[in-house]
Amino acid sequence: MMRKLWWLAVLALALGGFACGDDDSSSDTGTDEGDTTEGGADADADADADADADADADPDVPEDVPADGTEDIPADVPEDVPADVPADTGPGLCGNGTVDPGEVCDDGNTEMEACDTTEADACLADCSLLMSACGNGTVDPGEVCDDNNVNDYDDCTTSCTINDQNIGAPCRCEGHDCSDTDPSAGTIIGCDNVDVPTDGSAVLACGRSIENTTFGIEIYSAGGTCTLLAMSCEGSTFVCGLAPVVGDTETFACPTGYVLGTDSRTVMGATITTMLCNKPCTSHNQCRWNEVEDADSPWDGECGQWQCLIDPTSGDGVCGDPRMVD
Repeated sequence: MMRKLWWLAVLALALGGFACGDDDSSSDTGTDEGDTTEGGADADADADADADADADADPDVPEDVPADGTEDIPADVPEDVPADVPADTGPGLCGNGTVDPGEVCDDGNTEMEACDTTEADACLADCSLLMSACGNGTVDPGEVCDDNNVNDYDDCTTSCTINDQNIGAPCRCEGHDCSDTDPSAGTIIGCDNVDVPTDGSAVLACGRSIENTTFGIEIYSAGGTCTLLAMSCEGSTFVCGLAPVVGDTETFACPTGYVLGTDSRTVMGATITTMLCNKPCTSHNQCRWNEVEDADSPWDGECGQWQCLIDPTSGDGVCGDPRMVD
């Protein structure tokens, strides 16, 4: 029961990711099935007049083309370019196969290839980094560092990002106290620079990839991720006695520059609230996209899926695994 209660509380947060809300709203197309407004009869009369005018028009000349047959194309757009397509390509055309201004590479698609891809021209989904260049020992465009090794716990990760050992950095848990139900338990390695509040409002935690076949729970966090965590429980004393309560959700706050993730849900008469901190991002190359699951993961050796995920509600970008928000 303890495992089930814990995962119900943190599933939406994905231990370092966040849950994107579904947008169920429908857009107004501006088309009405029937005219029930006052003045509808006048509109019908105008439509009849327009129809009469159309009947008199030259059927060989489109309505939007002058009678002399010349096309109405802006003078600054070449004649072989459609009027609704800008002449200047510019940034924002990732996936067209051409390295446009603002792009590092462009492999002709916006797919995120796995870190073990053999495609030499494979490019991150937002055209921010050439995947094959990371790990060659040279700091290429889109990379912050490149130390040409497979050690993710030194100063430069295998994804050519700086390992600052802070929130969002790779981590692991050592010792017999490590627990799938409490990521703050055990000896956490790799988070030396996380500023843990001394007032007890938060505790250090290492989110890890976990699979619980009993309850059908899968948490994806390749290579681990450092974070601060707080969890509270109110209501049923039975449920709250089983839930791992840590920190203080009333006073919890993330350090400046990091994004707060929060989730609150009712479980068997108890309200469980979970809060944690996420690493911000604006592009995929700022996240550890090239992570490989380690021996403690049920997916040992498989490529991780770290990406920059944008919350459609808040607009905040945080590093996480898209499989947790599908």
